[in-house]
Amino acid sequence: MYRISSFLLLLAGLFVFTSASINEEKSPIDLLSATVSAIDNIQTVKYSMKKKERQGKTLIDGEIKVKQANNPFRIYCYLIKPNEGTEVLYKAPDKKALIHIGFFPWITTSLDILGNRIMDDNHHPVHHSGFNYFGGIIDHLLKTQGASNPDAIEYKGTVTHNGQSCHHIVLESDDYAIKEVTITKKEQMSNYADRTFVSGYKLKELNDIDFGQYLEVGQKIKVPNYYAKSMTIYLSEKTNLPVMMDIYDEKGQFAKYDFHNVQVNIPMGDNEFDRDYEEYGF
Repeated sequence: MYRISSFLLLLAGLFVFTSASINEEKSPIDLLSATVSAIDNIQTVKYSMKKKERQGKTLIDGEIKVKQANNPFRIYCYLIKPNEGTEVLYKAPDKKALIHIGFFPWITTSLDILGNRIMDDNHHPVHHSGFNYFGGIIDHLLKTQGASNPDAIEYKGTVTHNGQSCHHIVLESDDYAIKEVTITKKEQMSNYADRTFVSGYKLKELNDIDFGQYLEVGQKIKVPNYYAKSMTIYLSEKTNLPVMMDIYDEKGQFAKYDFHNVQVNIPMGDNEFDRDYEEYGF
């Protein structure tokens, strides 16, 4: 049976910034704090994203176009690579996403957003799309490392990336480690990962646990103490929007996300998140 691979991710979206220019006199903590507070102002967003995500020992390439509205969360995704033409439509708080395979046998079906047919080839479930998820990760790092070890967040100057002049920020977790913890609350692995600000895919990799699987009280699992060992972030000087995010763990490169053509708070009709919208193939 066909497996949906690499259509979500984000991160979908990883995080959003205000459209005002960044003040070069601000510290990297100030710059990242501004990204977190700006997320709450995002109502709609469109973008394209190229990504690499580590699956086993291999980095898998992907490319996706995303259209999203918040409050309530709704998202449409069009895959370019791999499986070009595959479409995904999801509305919170549904447990399933609508999938249209844009090539033979041209199937439209509903799949569990945490099920293996979607998540086996993805780092993130669809509800992580739209920048809020990584905004939460950044906020957590600012409150932990930013407060106790501000030198862990470093401004590296400016670089040119994707044709834009960007602020170069690096978050380095020198005390990154894998530890064993005992589960004290029964919950799905995905929920535990979100609640503790670690990567669900990393937990799957360390423990052979599926996203939708329940963790049991007393169960021992391996967990990283931070989302990543290091992260490199490029922020556009002109727009403050994310341009690139490169993520590393103890094994090396874990994931990389490149954003293009980001448009924030543009008009979107409710019908753009219906399966019978004229531009879609569901």
